[in-house]
Amino acid sequence: MGLAPLAIREEDGARVVRLLGEGSAEHLDVLMDPVLAPEGVRTLFDWLALNGEHWDTCVFEQLRKESPLLHTPAPEGWGDQTEARAPCPRTGLRHYRRTLWHGPTSKV
Repeated sequence: MGLAPLAIREEDGARVVRLLGEGSAEHLDVLMDPVLAPEGVRTLFDWLALNGEHWDTCVFEQLRKESPLLHTPAPEGWGDQTEARAPCPRTGLRHYRRTLWHGPTSKV
């Protein structure tokens, strides 16, 4: 159905899921057929929920405005924060950041 290039990194004592390629690309995202992407991201979130003991927070950076990672609802009981970031000085493109966590408070 698609590809979600993710890595888990230790950051300030928390295990953070991030998209691979941060800082090296204009925008990051999952790689999915646009028609199937909402269901694909729900499947990704289900997988993350099943493996919740391995991570504390998901931080998806450099997302484009249309990203399914921005628009697919988080699972019930997860924390969710989305913010617009400053435009890239090189390209002028605006990007977005979405942070998700399971439980009442984020660990990042």
